[in-house]
Amino acid sequence: IQHPGLILNREELDAIRIKIDTQAWAKEAFDKLITDADTYVSSNIVIPKQKGQWTHYYACKDDGTRLTTITDTEHKCLTCGKVYTGEVYDRSVITGKHIALGEAAKNLGLAYQLTGDEKYIPPTKQILLDYADIYLSFPLEDKLGKLNTGLAARVFATNLAESCWLVNICWAYDLIAETLTTEERQHICKDMHLRGSHRRQPRLWPTRRWPRPSRQTGHHSLRCGSRTCARSRFHPIRCTLTPRMVQNHALTQYHPRRSTTTSTLHG
Repeated sequence: IQHPGLILNREELDAIRIKIDTQAWAKEAFDKLITDADTYVSSNIVIPKQKGQWTHYYACKDDGTRLTTITDTEHKCLTCGKVYTGEVYDRSVITGKHIALGEAAKNLGLAYQLTGDEKYIPPTKQILLDYADIYLSFPLEDKLGKLNTGLAARVFATNLAESCWLVNICWAYDLIAETLTTEERQHICKDMHLRGSHRRQPRLWPTRRWPRPSRQTGHHSLRCGSRTCARSRFHPIRCTLTPRMVQNHALTQYHPRRSTTTSTLHG
């Protein structure tokens, strides 16, 4: 399998570079991407060793206001002034850190592909390898603290959140795969990507309609997304997501103001 090629291939990346040079909205989005990526190049990247929690818990019990993080262990409602403490609130903040690191890995990988600057490779590689080192150490637990249920996940408390995160992690891998050693590729894929995909809904594409999401199967579409990305390293089919779904996921990064199709990329 050629990399990159999971969501954007080399020809599509070339087309994006042309848009950056000719379209103001693309240049604006590109500059933001580079600014975000540079933040992680110059910072000390630390992977949280604790899994995240369901972020809907991160609200005041009295008035429903979303809490504000004062410290890692203090969380305040700005409406009533009440301060909350406890693991459920601390882990909700950790969820945001995991999400940010997944976004960072993707942005760093895109920055490398779009600029060719190798300074973006080490932090991308660090995020992927550090998560691969500890992925299986996270308990397979859901938001209620129950182990091995249909909705359980490892890094997060729901497989919905983990599926979204895995799309970014797998895309980041695809963007720098050619710079990784064989051992590094195998470690990331076997100890994280495929391990993250094995819990997902096995029936990828029903013949007539989507199966109704249930408390046993979870959110089908995003489970498909994570499984597809995880399998792309080994499967001869590059991606089993529909072209429109793939392009929308990729291209909204560069044109967030409207729905996108393949024509947006190729002009």
